[in-house]
Amino acid sequence: MGKLYYLLGNDTTIILSERMAALHKADYMFIKVVALDPATNYRGNFYRARANSALDPDASQGLAKPYYYSTATLVESKADPRYNVVLTECYTYLGFYYLLKDDNVNSLLYWNKILNLDPNNGSAKKAKAGIEKFMKTKI
Repeated sequence: MGKLYYLLGNDTTIILSERMAALHKADYMFIKVVALDPATNYRGNFYRARANSALDPDASQGLAKPYYYSTATLVESKADPRYNVVLTECYTYLGFYYLLKDDNVNSLLYWNKILNLDPNNGSAKKAKAGIEKFMKTKI
């Protein structure tokens, strides 16, 4: 049900208020998924992150931050490259979030984590280069 509400919340053919209501319902459903298995199943928090990211598309409120962070923490503990796509999504959000908050140190941390997974990730390379250039001009 949560994924269906999430998809409905991202359907641009539906009016905004209905999309927002669907995303809130998705988040509620994923709260229940988290409660079923918080220690080993990352999917509940991962989809909570996605739903909250859709509710806050410019990340100005950071609604998705705690859920992307929780997902990353759990998935990192698995130490399995099959989850690199999930980690990349989490790290991208977190890197962007910290960049918006002018926290360049934490932003760089997450862009570097992406580059550790995928040294050719163009977005991470650009973000890292931009932040480093900005930080050098501040010295």
